[in-house]
Amino acid sequence: MTALAPVAVRGALGRKPPRHAAVTTGPPDSVADVGRNMRLMDKTQGTAFEAWVRSEKNIAYICSFKRWLFDDALAHDPQRLVYVLKWMMDGWSVASCAELILKLFYSLRIESPDFGRLLAALTDDWPVGETADLVNVLLVGESAHTAVALIRHMTNQGGAGERLSGIKVQVDRAWTTSERVELVKQISEELRWRHSYLQSFLMDYAASCITDTVRQRALVMTVCQEFEELQAIASFSRIVRSASGLGMASTRVVPVKRATSPAQRRTDPGLTGDSAGDSGKPGAPQVEASPMTDGASSSAALELLPMQRGASAGSRASSDSMDATDTSLNDRVSLFVSLFEIVQAEIDLEELEAAVAQLGHGELVGTISEALLRRIDSKLDVDSGSDRCTDNSE
Repeated sequence: MTALAPVAVRGALGRKPPRHAAVTTGPPDSVADVGRNMRLMDKTQGTAFEAWVRSEKNIAYICSFKRWLFDDALAHDPQRLVYVLKWMMDGWSVASCAELILKLFYSLRIESPDFGRLLAALTDDWPVGETADLVNVLLVGESAHTAVALIRHMTNQGGAGERLSGIKVQVDRAWTTSERVELVKQISEELRWRHSYLQSFLMDYAASCITDTVRQRALVMTVCQEFEELQAIASFSRIVRSASGLGMASTRVVPVKRATSPAQRRTDPGLTGDSAGDSGKPGAPQVEASPMTDGASSSAALELLPMQRGASAGSRASSDSMDATDTSLNDRVSLFVSLFEIVQAEIDLEELEAAVAQLGHGELVGTISEALLRRIDSKLDVDSGSDRCTDNSE
């Protein structure tokens, strides 16, 4: 089957197969056409091209040895390439979709308008939650500037994706403000963006989408002030917690979020341990490692031991610290989402003002044109009347 892989990929793209493959297929004009072409090849060749191309196990081979076919399709017929990739990824896991997209198009750079526009076309029928999961994988270890560029181009904020990209593909989704807010909220929660990262993201997003310098400056000042106040409140809360000695006898397991899904706790109700030594027994609750991302750094593993009665003071302090971290994360995300909604509102307001100004400009030009035409018509009438008087006198 590997020897026939070029035939399968060519067939999916609707290209003319080699001489030994006597198959006639037309270029696909929809995702359904791709499947039809592949089934026709399977019937003619007596093989299983469709199953081979759509297998997630063959991603590495296809991207390594047949990538030139996809590069050629991207340069000459990107819309049909979108049909093929949608057909290939149907039913795949988010991780496999991310692997395929990155390996085929890493040369475009994920912050570029072309990558964002292509990603928008490939996911225009995905739910917001699945789109957020895919973007999570793409943004691990990336800077706030890159995150802003990808989200802005993918969601076509202010028409940026369509206007700036040289890849002309059809995107059937028109992102609303509420969908953008939900997308960014889920991404910030799963990637656990830190204080400075959230602040940089908001300021960069406002600067890239708002052209009015006065409005930009006001938003940046608001973002800085709100995050400074949040940091002061968090510091005060830690002081109060330390002084009051809260959480000295915590008896619960602190869950930690994964970058892709919440951490799972597994307990055996038949076996319960009351001492710290019981934590190693089969019935003791287990907490799995959780990768965490801090801005431009990659994921780091963090493993927590279960808190039991009688545990050491150091372990209790670690649990209290983790409780404070989770609370701080929730506060940061809540503030971040509120500020992002304000940024979106300012963007919408500026676009509305520009549209009204353009409309007013158009009406003004129309009014001036009508006045000039009336003046010209009246002048012609006067001239024609003078000519008639001259003829009568003669």
